[in-house]
Amino acid sequence: MSIVAAPASAGEAAAPSARDIQQYCANVAASAEALQIERRRRQLAELESEIAARLASLEARRQELRSLLDRIDAFERKTSDALVGLYSRMKPEAAAAQLTQIDDDVAAALILQLKAKISSAILGEMEASRGAALAKRIADLRGGADEKKP
Repeated sequence: MSIVAAPASAGEAAAPSARDIQQYCANVAASAEALQIERRRRQLAELESEIAARLASLEARRQELRSLLDRIDAFERKTSDALVGLYSRMKPEAAAAQLTQIDDDVAAALILQLKAKISSAILGEMEASRGAALAKRIADLRGGADEKKP
């Protein structure tokens, strides 16, 4: 018994040719590539949106911090000016007694900001070793500031 292929009936389509198969694969590949590109575009748009939101949040935070730093600087300037004014009006022996009790850097900074006549009177009222230590600290601060200048 031999099996012979029957001719295709009118309702059945003929087997696709190699060219038809290649064309179909090319069309499917192009559609798949277009879908993949569109999916990546959406992902990129989402990422760009997230980045923009984060940047806006960071910029707002930076502005908050800048404002806080400005207020702190203004407070320090007012405080410094107030302390200088306070010590400049004190009697030298009272100022010397108080400056003996505070940190060397703070005392040196205050003495530096006072007028020379007032500073020398205060230093003159201090114990010699404390006065010399503050004078050395002031010289060190001035030397460091001079070295940083171009």
